[in-house]
Amino acid sequence: MIDVADNKLMIGILVVVGSVLSMGSTFLTWGTETTTALGITNVKTFTGWCFFNGEGYQNSNAYQHWLPAIVFALGTVGAILGITISGTSSTSRYCTAMAGTLGLAGLLAMGMFSTWTIFKTSIQPLYTYEMTFGYGIYLALLGFILLLIVGTASTYVGRKNN
Repeated sequence: MIDVADNKLMIGILVVVGSVLSMGSTFLTWGTETTTALGITNVKTFTGWCFFNGEGYQNSNAYQHWLPAIVFALGTVGAILGITISGTSSTSRYCTAMAGTLGLAGLLAMGMFSTWTIFKTSIQPLYTYEMTFGYGIYLALLGFILLLIVGTASTYVGRKNN
């Protein structure tokens, strides 16, 4: 059987990588608004912090303005857990379980953000409007999926059979 204590440095590094991906995603594009009127195109991009500062997409719900800060906080706690996993052997299993839980919480938060309506409206040839997700959302999803997989798998593999 694979022991978590033997691989705790690798597990800790993977948890830190997933956390840094989710933290870094808050500074990247979360949404793009494209408007074309009479042949003139206007493109606005919104980062996670734009949503938090209230400068983001105005048709988003009130709770969606807080989600980038929550994503950043979950990533910060996950990074601390990753450092703890790689440093101490007595708390490694509990920290990996917490990392898996943070990954699940982050995925739920990203799911709440994704309830925001993405749409395209067109009155040809006068007006076209399109709102799309940015790559920051996908990077946060990748980071939280990594946290969830590494956290739950290492907790499951590291359990002791009695």
